[in-house]
Amino acid sequence: MKYRINTWFFIIGIFISTTVVFAQGFNASGLAMGNAYGALARGVDAFSWNPANLALSHDNKLEINLVGLNVTAANSSFSISDYKRYFTESGHHGYWDTQDINNILDLIPDDGLDISVDAHANVLGILFDRYGFSVQGIGKSIGVMPKPLVELALKGNQDLFKEYSINDFDGNGYTAAKFSLSLSHPIPIKKYFDEFGVGLNVNYYYGIAVAEVISSEGAVVTTNDTILNTVDIVYRTGQGGGGIGFDIGAAGRINKKWTVSLALNNLFATLNWKNETFEHHIYPSQTGISIEEPDKSTEDPFKEDTLSTAPFKTSLPVVFHMGLAYDFLENLIFTLDLEQAFENKAGYSDRGQIAFGAQYKPLSILPLRAGMSFGGKYKYLFGVGFGVHAGFFNFDIAYAMHQGLWPTKTNGFSTAANIKFVF
Repeated sequence: MKYRINTWFFIIGIFISTTVVFAQGFNASGLAMGNAYGALARGVDAFSWNPANLALSHDNKLEINLVGLNVTAANSSFSISDYKRYFTESGHHGYWDTQDINNILDLIPDDGLDISVDAHANVLGILFDRYGFSVQGIGKSIGVMPKPLVELALKGNQDLFKEYSINDFDGNGYTAAKFSLSLSHPIPIKKYFDEFGVGLNVNYYYGIAVAEVISSEGAVVTTNDTILNTVDIVYRTGQGGGGIGFDIGAAGRINKKWTVSLALNNLFATLNWKNETFEHHIYPSQTGISIEEPDKSTEDPFKEDTLSTAPFKTSLPVVFHMGLAYDFLENLIFTLDLEQAFENKAGYSDRGQIAFGAQYKPLSILPLRAGMSFGGKYKYLFGVGFGVHAGFFNFDIAYAMHQGLWPTKTNGFSTAANIKFVF
């Protein structure tokens, strides 16, 4: 008897479906440089990186960002070619043999299958000199399915006394509209900096939806005559609410060649969920199912109780970001960024990230960009892109590959485009 559990794929879907609408991401210029853009961001681009950059010299007094879109789909295990081979009718002809299943499991790391589907939209961004206002749709999502759980779903519980644990199952994410007021102020420190400034973002979040796992424990084990099921998962969901958070930063120019940028994001940022708040409890319909008398078992091995619960809060982890840019030539800039989130929640990864990037302008209207990052949520990312900056019209586009350097061999992708008007 094979005991398959499709419930887990449904649970992962909960987090993807609640977070696919919006995700806090970076602009096309930053994505093209592998997210190494913290010291180079100027104008409306600085809102998402470091508000202190607004205090540094920039070309435009007025900027309007009308269109911005960033879409990401990624996982820790399967490339596009793997997907075509194992998850399409033409690839597997409607059937997985034992070798196919073993190949799929070999692609999944021991720490589980990570899944992330994000998208980001800039609704409006306006810069006037050193001040700005923006409206964004934001969100974060991350989910981890334990490898034993995937094995159980694919093979069934064929091995006696083998434990299929779900203790490492995790997932969380949220969506919200974010309204930001950005302020900056230059401070003369001529002894050390050609230019120096500090900045502040005051952010109001209007919560749309949240889903997060509270606890997961238990396992499935098959004995000689019984299937033992002790799986127990608790997660909660909510809609509506709000909260306030702050981003602070400092930035400076040194010897007309170097730019350094330091920022702390999400300070005191908390979303208070007040509407449709529920706690969901998934547990076995029977802790033991007889192999000899399977007909006496219930049809569904799980039950789910949903109870209304009191309003709750989701705090966003503080994120430290440092950026460094070097003007190697008048038309060639190299960048280095470090980022660290201090908690693994609300769709953020506490895995540190280091990124390298370059921007080259063969023509003043044609910036070419490339970069890569290591660590962080996506482990490895390689980005490329370009812009067309003609008069008051700026267009930038980027594409990035996750854990690979060829589109069909990567485990995910990101793409972004921005249109803004500058005066």
